Amino acid sequence: KSKDKDGFTPEFCDGSTSVHGNVHLGCSSLTDAFEIVIRNPVSGEYIVPGTPDSDSIALTISVALRNALASKLGISTSEIGYSIRKTRVPDTNSQAMAIQLYDVVSGGAGFSTSAAGHIEDLLTSVFHHHLHCKASCDTACSSCLLDSNTRHDANQLNRVVAKEWLGPHFTDFVGLDSKYHYFAGAKYSHESI
Repeated sequence: KSKDKDGFTPEFCDGSTSVHGNVHLGCSSLTDAFEIVIRNPVSGEYIVPGTPDSDSIALTISVALRNALASKLGISTSEIGYSIRKTRVPDTNSQAMAIQLYDVVSGGAGFSTSAAGHIEDLLTSVFHHHLHCKASCDTACSSCLLDSNTRHDANQLNRVVAKEWLGPHFTDFVGLDSKYHYFAGAKYSHESI
């Protein structure tokens, strides 16, 4: 047996030479996050969990929203994570899919939470740019939604279905109607002014 410089002889560990299965390691960390529940502006319906394409629609909008935010902030898409989850709408207690963005950096960098301040621009950009494909793909490709972070969700991403669910006039409902524009250039603010 060998000794270290302090004369300590390490004990032999029975499991040190074998691989153990079914062992799960994990950690938790705090970070900044943004969550939104989108409603179809014409039908008033939420993305309802368990309905055909609900996961695909929510996940695709989540990726497109992440891409729009990264573009707006001038950062890499790898700095913002995306996810979806089932939730309940407080007023009606009905189920809906929540779209989430979060900062990849532990502790948060404030990227995802800044989405609330840019929500009009982001939703417009999602619809007109990030759900549009220069290569005219059928679902998703590297020209629109696929990158190294979305490769594991490639089978669920479908920009065509997501854009159809939003409807052709989605952006008409994103901002205030022009009759309510009392100040030139006024935009929605999620914070008090």
